[in-house]
Amino acid sequence: MVTFPHEQRQKRQDKLQTLRTKAGIPHTPSADELIPANHLVRLVSEVIDKMDIERLLRKYQGGGGASRYHPQMMTKLFVYGYMTKVCSSRMPAKAVRENVMFRWLAGGQEPDFRTLNDFRGKLLTGVMEE
Repeated sequence: MVTFPHEQRQKRQDKLQTLRTKAGIPHTPSADELIPANHLVRLVSEVIDKMDIERLLRKYQGGGGASRYHPQMMTKLFVYGYMTKVCSSRMPAKAVRENVMFRWLAGGQEPDFRTLNDFRGKLLTGVMEE
């Protein structure tokens, strides 16, 4: 029996699983489900949650807008970023949009690089030196 090239392609494609990029995934797992229980990001979060950050809270005024980011979350982003070599302000800003670990730490919030840079330069550095 003779088969034409387009028929051969169709047979190969029929064997492949359906590509679901636009249709969605039947069960979209949460960031919490995707991160293993013993992952470094969980340790960073737990340790910073237990730290006394009262001096940082006193010094932190937040931006003038309605959405002020919690300094504890911002600190977590920088500590985890330094530990994973995601150091400049632009890299964590991109990571909170694209990386499930950073997204989990940020609680789904997306501070931009200017906000991160201002926090690190004006607040985090000063408090750490004290």
